[in-house]
Amino acid sequence: MAAGTPVVATRSGAVVETVQDGKTGFLVDKNNAPALAEAILKLLENDEIRESMGRAGRKRAFEYFTWEQAADQTLQLYETLCN
Repeated sequence: MAAGTPVVATRSGAVVETVQDGKTGFLVDKNNAPALAEAILKLLENDEIRESMGRAGRKRAFEYFTWEQAADQTLQLYETLCN
């Protein structure tokens, strides 16, 4: 997402919390190869959707998923646990 590329992934793990289905990429059910192929083709065939999702994904990555934010969140957790 940080590279401005829409994500196509399966609904599992942290990806579900990271990718906004239909906004920053597409989430498909696990083990559903036809849905995965359909999502990829949709992005390949539609410049407007691909570019829009790419911009939204890049914005989301830099708003929520930087190393600085990860460090701040870890520090806050440690401070909470130590107090």
